[in-house]
Amino acid sequence: MWKATKIELVKNEDPESYFVDFFTLKINDVIICNTIQDTENFEFPDDFQNVNCEYCGVEGCSPTGYLMVRKQQTSLLFLPIFHIIDEFNEFNFETDEGERECPPHRWFTDGILIVDGDELNLLFELIPSLSLSNIPEISDSEVDSLITWESLVRDKPSGFIYDNNL
Repeated sequence: MWKATKIELVKNEDPESYFVDFFTLKINDVIICNTIQDTENFEFPDDFQNVNCEYCGVEGCSPTGYLMVRKQQTSLLFLPIFHIIDEFNEFNFETDEGERECPPHRWFTDGILIVDGDELNLLFELIPSLSLSNIPEISDSEVDSLITWESLVRDKPSGFIYDNNL
């Protein structure tokens, strides 16, 4: 697992981008969501892709980067979308093998992202519409999947991480 230590909300200013004038949430310099249009009304969808296509704006245009947000007591967890993943293997762009709906690469190397304490308070300041009350609690089956995921991150078995990303 890795903890949030730096949270930024950056305005998208590329005039060629589908999401110009939207905001991108970055945690520890990793893009978490590039499609925040209105911080006063934004809520994380149950399942989302962290980087939607900058040219067409369509989620799923390219593979990988799928996450969900759950709360556990006073923390937020950014998790792989366990209920749609068929296999816990990073997608290989060269061979088109692995899980197309896998999370971003950092989840394979460092595990689940946790946001709590001062960083969680900052996140709620940057995006006022977010609160622990509007985020689902992690389920027992998701906890089981989290434990499995973290053991794979620790052991890094063959096929779990796309070889060119090692």
